[in-house]
Amino acid sequence: MYLYVINNTENKCKIGFSSDPYKRLKTLQTGSSTNLKLHHYVEVPDARVKMLESKIHHELSYLRLRGEWFNIEPSKAQKMLDWLIIRHAEDPLLE
Repeated sequence: MYLYVINNTENKCKIGFSSDPYKRLKTLQTGSSTNLKLHHYVEVPDARVKMLESKIHHELSYLRLRGEWFNIEPSKAQKMLDWLIIRHAEDPLLE
């Protein structure tokens, strides 16, 4: 599985997970009036993907626009995602 950052032309970002980020981008693009870009994605263990997605959504909750969309620059979302993976992907206390 992959955690990804997809952004639109207004630098709003969707942070989620998928087994195929490029296919997910195509699916989202179909329903979007603006161009979307797959900014970043990282492979993570299947058993940890939901926990890691939940963690980043919680950390960025103050920037949440709606659902999994956040008012954050893609480069900042990428840094936050990378940091959370380094910090929590192997943490045995977060099962």
